[in-house]
Amino acid sequence: MYCGEGKVPGTVLREGWFSSAAQGANDLEVLIDEQSRRLGALRVHDPLEDKSIALVNFMRMKNQAEGFIRQTEMLDFLREYSDQFPEILRRASAHLDQVFGLNLRVLDPQADTYNLISKRGLQTADETAESLDVPKAGLLALVLGHILLNGNRAREASIWDVLLKVNVLDEPQRINSVFGNTKNVLIADLVHMRFLEYWPVYGTNPLEFEFLWGSRAHREITKTEALKFVAEAHDEEPWSWPEKYSKALEADKAKERSQAAGLEFWSEDTMTDKANDLVQLAINVTEELLPIHQDELLAHTGKEFEDVFPNILSRATLILDLFYGFSLIEVDTSEHIYLLVQQPESEEEQMLLESLGRPTQDYVMTILGLIFLMGNRVKEANIWNLLCRFGMDVGRKRAITCKLMRQRYLECRPLSYSNPIECELLWGPRAHLETTKMKALEYMARIYRKRPQDWPEQYREAVEDEEARARSEATATFFFGPM
Repeated sequence: MYCGEGKVPGTVLREGWFSSAAQGANDLEVLIDEQSRRLGALRVHDPLEDKSIALVNFMRMKNQAEGFIRQTEMLDFLREYSDQFPEILRRASAHLDQVFGLNLRVLDPQADTYNLISKRGLQTADETAESLDVPKAGLLALVLGHILLNGNRAREASIWDVLLKVNVLDEPQRINSVFGNTKNVLIADLVHMRFLEYWPVYGTNPLEFEFLWGSRAHREITKTEALKFVAEAHDEEPWSWPEKYSKALEADKAKERSQAAGLEFWSEDTMTDKANDLVQLAINVTEELLPIHQDELLAHTGKEFEDVFPNILSRATLILDLFYGFSLIEVDTSEHIYLLVQQPESEEEQMLLESLGRPTQDYVMTILGLIFLMGNRVKEANIWNLLCRFGMDVGRKRAITCKLMRQRYLECRPLSYSNPIECELLWGPRAHLETTKMKALEYMARIYRKRPQDWPEQYREAVEDEEARARSEATATFFFGPM
């Protein structure tokens, strides 16, 4: 059998399953060298080009670690080439755009800080560059097939059981002679690459975790292929599970139709938008202290999202837990009935939330302004690091975030590929209703004693937003008269 020898049946990896990009994509030096060769051997006999490629490496690592890049740090990095900084930065910016799909944007013109924004949203060039070797691809296919057989979600313990059954693991170390520590491969590699998602299961004691298909698996891998693989590992045929096989065929056809129409129900943004909608539904229902059936949640989400509903529900559950003080617990696993249980807040937490009242204009507009300057989404930790530079007291940061979430000024997007899970903050519906990007930019310009035009890309985006709002208002006035 394949698993004991670290081999993969030839039927598993079909053309189009995994990209054939550079191996070892976690090594930024290797990746940049590979990408630069694709651009035409940029480093040959040109010291400025050599430095621009090195600066790309430096900027990406700094942006990943801190969320922004200081010009002084770039000058120190370039050393004797610092007098050529404008030209090196211009070339590095072009490489970031062409190779990695990243825009270099001015974050703070006063302090000369920058940040990198992906033109493809959450799907970064790192993600598309990463590929799997054959043994890891086989392990992934086996796990994905097992998740399918368990209703699109599988407890971590059941994953280890099936891997032991097919001789992938040596109990109890979870070690495989081909790819080493299997848990690290699943959680550190496959979750990071977004082939899998790894979520806590609330209401379990001790706390358990479960695996789901990740957004990249939904996009790149068919359900029938995964089912065929797990069937082969069990010496079965995929139609040995007729109901699962039928659903897999139906799901693959639905995916083909949605892709042909340009829709991606499994994208990170779409699933998180739906999760925030579920959060509001759950909060409204819990005011009546009623249990919630999974069918009600799915109906609210939309039948077309049935395939990714576990992913949406996991995100909603995390948001409820972190920012609203609720645990969404499946009290009846056979009938899939959930109950929203309020977590007891400590006296200190209650006093913090009550003391905030309506968060001050300073907090609201500064946070909204920073989010806009940093590309309309930013990790929560980076927001508070930047606020410290303004001299703001952020000792109550979690209470402030919770308050702004509950008042709908902010929305949270859990990063399913991070471990432990991190969150990004975005403008919530109330922020879009009560202010505009131009007002946020003007507010930040007053703080920095600059003009909004000193952030050219953000200013252009704010102007386009103002024009779009004006067209919407004109259309509404035409049909409905003055409001």
